[in-house]
Amino acid sequence: MALKLFKLETFTQLLTKYVEARLEVVKLDIVARVTALVILLFEIIVAISLLSSFFIFINLGIAFWLNQWLGSAYAGFLWVATGQLIIWGSILLNRKLIARQFEKITVKMVFQVVQEEDVANNDEDDQENKANQDEPKKED
Repeated sequence: MALKLFKLETFTQLLTKYVEARLEVVKLDIVARVTALVILLFEIIVAISLLSSFFIFINLGIAFWLNQWLGSAYAGFLWVATGQLIIWGSILLNRKLIARQFEKITVKMVFQVVQEEDVANNDEDDQENKANQDEPKKED
């Protein structure tokens, strides 16, 4: 009877350790995926910031060039502002279509990052399984 209780206690201890280890693996997996997502969002923010700066300076250059060409101190800025108003108006009118396209692109990017991580994890698991199979089996 005492031997059965000892085996049951050992089994429950091993099961508890296994569950704790699995929870730790899940936590680490979640952290890795969130980290990859944060990095992706940071890259997007940096790209948007650089593009915004580029467009601001391009617009300023066009406005100053138009001012010189038109011989005015303000007409170039008015033409550039009008062009920007037309562009932003068309974006505003098509915002649902643009939002759907942006959503599709974002989902594809996130799934691509997740799939790359899964492939890397599967490769590591395959290497571990191959290493375990190559080890000679001990007979009891």
